[in-house]
Amino acid sequence: MNSRFTNFTTENTEKHGENSNQKLRVLRGFLFSVPSVVFSLLNESGFPLVVLGLGSNLGDSRLIVLDAVKALSDVLVELRAASLYETAPLYVTDQGSFINTAVAGFYPEPLARGASTGGEPQPLRASAEGSARKLLGQINEIEARFGRDRARERRWGERPLDIDILLFGGLTLSSSDLEIPHPRLKERRFALQPLLELLPDAQEPGTGISYRSVCDSLPDQGVRILTISGVTEACLKGKAEPLFYYDKKLE
Repeated sequence: MNSRFTNFTTENTEKHGENSNQKLRVLRGFLFSVPSVVFSLLNESGFPLVVLGLGSNLGDSRLIVLDAVKALSDVLVELRAASLYETAPLYVTDQGSFINTAVAGFYPEPLARGASTGGEPQPLRASAEGSARKLLGQINEIEARFGRDRARERRWGERPLDIDILLFGGLTLSSSDLEIPHPRLKERRFALQPLLELLPDAQEPGTGISYRSVCDSLPDQGVRILTISGVTEACLKGKAEPLFYYDKKLE
């Protein structure tokens, strides 16, 4: 997939205006090339496909999430972002609504390959685990940059920014500090809906369970789409061409 980023905020000032609300319509000026096929779990360079879920309900949550997406473009290559969603809190309900999205891209660290057993050599588990933990450290740094203090927050409570590793290639991992796929992905519509925008045929690594069927079986959970991303817009129009990733209000 060919993709690039461009900042067109300045050159579109007259069109989009100066104030922050109007700038939100530009969504930080990302330009994406939308592929006509679903990502594979590894690209030709051996980089694993990663899906991250983002959420915020403290501060200017929409702007925080958009800036976090921009920060993640320095971590993942060929990054794509889903639409923005407003979601009701799922576990601790005495707090404000969240702004959620997801991003997908390749983590630019090729996984070491083991010996072939009749097919393509498979990534070594130790290599994948090491890369996933390195990514976890990077996203924790981004969370802290936006004001997250895990020591002071309540579990599933308010936070300026939360970034979860939903998928990391085909890795399955269960440890005290990191679980992949995310252990609560299949119960969270606010995570599944944006993930499925980016990877409509995604399946759970290890089991092959369709995330689409899981999402369809969940109740509403108070998830409401706020914007359509360029990725979604292209899919709706049946196009596979570069589109501005912009904030298109549905209300």
